[in-house]
Amino acid sequence: MRERIVTNCRESLLAFLVDKTLPTDVDYIWMHPQSAEFSDSHKKQIRHAKNFSLVMNGASLLYNLMLSEKRNNEDWINKYQNKISDWISDIESQMSQILNWDMNEFWRIVFEQNSHIHFMTRRFIENWIGFVRDKKNLDKLQENDHARHLIQRREVQIKGKRSRLKNTRILEQWLGESGAWPLDFRWRVARRLINDILEGLRGK
Repeated sequence: MRERIVTNCRESLLAFLVDKTLPTDVDYIWMHPQSAEFSDSHKKQIRHAKNFSLVMNGASLLYNLMLSEKRNNEDWINKYQNKISDWISDIESQMSQILNWDMNEFWRIVFEQNSHIHFMTRRFIENWIGFVRDKKNLDKLQENDHARHLIQRREVQIKGKRSRLKNTRILEQWLGESGAWPLDFRWRVARRLINDILEGLRGK
């Protein structure tokens, strides 16, 4: 399997990982202990992925908080309030990187992989990133009407009549968590495959 990956996907990060690295249990590709050995192109993509995962996680957490409030579940409300506080701390610690994030380069890389991103998706992402970049918005994020409006409008765009924030019956089926974790871009799935290959080779 390693030979097929290396032969057919020679320039991919997957090929490098199965050919040049050791097994790892890190949760995100940007935490890989051998990331310094990645190609410049892959390092650039990973920097963008890390920024995107960090920034957009705030939108997911606020969405979960809004649903928890709709359900009047104090445990869930406290949970997401704490998670948002932790997320704000993470954002503040990396604000320089977020402010210097080259969005033109980000979108160029994204559209090279998928040229069919809907303009409403792009507009939501850019609006949220712009919101996060303004530090004064983070001070009272949980009560910020503009942030909540962005989240609600986006959910209605995606789900229509099945919007949990609009449809009480659908809301009652919600179990307390919807995408509330940072994006890993299917790294955990890839990690399992990579580790299986590497462990198998080591066992020979």
